[in-house]
Amino acid sequence: MIGFTVAFTFVFSLSFGVFWLIKKTYGLRVSGAEEDAGLDISEHGMYGYPEQFIPAPELIGVAPAGTAPAGSLAFTATPSTKEVPA
Repeated sequence: MIGFTVAFTFVFSLSFGVFWLIKKTYGLRVSGAEEDAGLDISEHGMYGYPEQFIPAPELIGVAPAGTAPAGSLAFTATPSTKEVPA
């Protein structure tokens, strides 16, 4: 029990001191603006998952409706006037 208490006290005090020093010099947290923008932008300068932010050519507004670029395997649905039950 004494060994556990000594080890715990040593590790806790050393960790507390190191984190206190980091907090006072460099900082442990990012700013609110960096957090809102996303850490992949502020830390690395690019999106972590860029395919989520690059519009696919088959999306409406990028290419004419119902068309896809050559070689694309995009599914193009034909609009339907069939009513869907509520």
